[in-house]
Amino acid sequence: ERLRLDDAPAGLDDAPGPAAWRRTLKPGDQVDAKDSAGNWFDAVVVEVEESPGTKVKVHFKGWSSRWDSWIERDDETSLQPLFARTDDWRRLKVGDVCEMRSENPAKPLWYEARVADVAGDRVQVRTIAQSQPSRWLEASSEQICRPGTHLRHLRRGQATGQA
Repeated sequence: ERLRLDDAPAGLDDAPGPAAWRRTLKPGDQVDAKDSAGNWFDAVVVEVEESPGTKVKVHFKGWSSRWDSWIERDDETSLQPLFARTDDWRRLKVGDVCEMRSENPAKPLWYEARVADVAGDRVQVRTIAQSQPSRWLEASSEQICRPGTHLRHLRRGQATGQA
């Protein structure tokens, strides 16, 4: 479930305004979260601290669960509503560059890829070097990531398959 600032219920616990949404966070809610290196990613709440309930555990999409992190619910410097600190890069269109994870769970590798086709919320993704078979994936899949997430050369905008 996507949480946005304007979706926050007003007046919850007598705390009107933008911070009220934090008190309603539950597993499955999508948020923006800052990782240990200070980078913002789209993430999903996977656990809420039972007592006293001040922390949430988030999973950074496209990363192993070993990178999951506990964040103070009220820490505005590390936890924000979805798309407050990230853009909606998953609205992919034909020709967009992304990263695609190999299907080998024993040794997952990331490849530079390009969107070949779009059908609703699904995208067909092909690696640039065609070293992996093309695959149809949900745009929300953790099998694809924003360019530059895992592949350093894409951070500098030097995608090899750019026209």
